[in-house]
Amino acid sequence: MDRLEAIFDRGRRAKTVLENETVVEALDAISDGLLKQWRATTSTMTNTRETLFHQVAAVDALRAQLRSWVEMAAYEQAQLDKKNDRRMRLVR
Repeated sequence: MDRLEAIFDRGRRAKTVLENETVVEALDAISDGLLKQWRATTSTMTNTRETLFHQVAAVDALRAQLRSWVEMAAYEQAQLDKKNDRRMRLVR
């Protein structure tokens, strides 16, 4: 598999994950649960608050990475389409 095929494949798989209702519900439930736990802490519970913050950040990072792969595949596809359009204009 060449580099572009790998990018397109990863983008398709990431899009499938992001569009999977069960995965979205699970990630939302995890984030919501962590935020509820965080809200229930007091300002003196520094270690617990830090841990919860990092867990929420990890869920956000997962979503961001998946979106990045989808966007990279879309960008590479647009670049490929642009290149092919130029070639077609030269042929005419």
